[in-house]
Amino acid sequence: MSRPGSPAPGARPAAARFYRGDRYAPDDSVSYLMRQVLNSVAQHTVRRLEPQGLTNAQWLPLFKLRLGAARTVAELARECEADAGAMTRMLDRLEAKGLLRRSRSV
Repeated sequence: MSRPGSPAPGARPAAARFYRGDRYAPDDSVSYLMRQVLNSVAQHTVRRLEPQGLTNAQWLPLFKLRLGAARTVAELARECEADAGAMTRMLDRLEAKGLLRRSRSV
């Protein structure tokens, strides 16, 4: 016995009906189109940051810090989806540029 609103036994889910093999074009897939949007935003961001001497990878931790999203390197690394060691090196570069100042946690 099926619940109301659930597909009948053996019925294909809506996503499977949408992506049919005989008419599937990879460049029409939602995932591909979302990736295209994200790439476009990243390229635009790079162009906007270039005059300030920043990369997108350098801008993101500065943005997260401005939002107050993290107080430690480990928290910032998680927020930026980066390795803690890589984040430490990134913060060293940003500190050398005079864009932030770190202090030891008490």
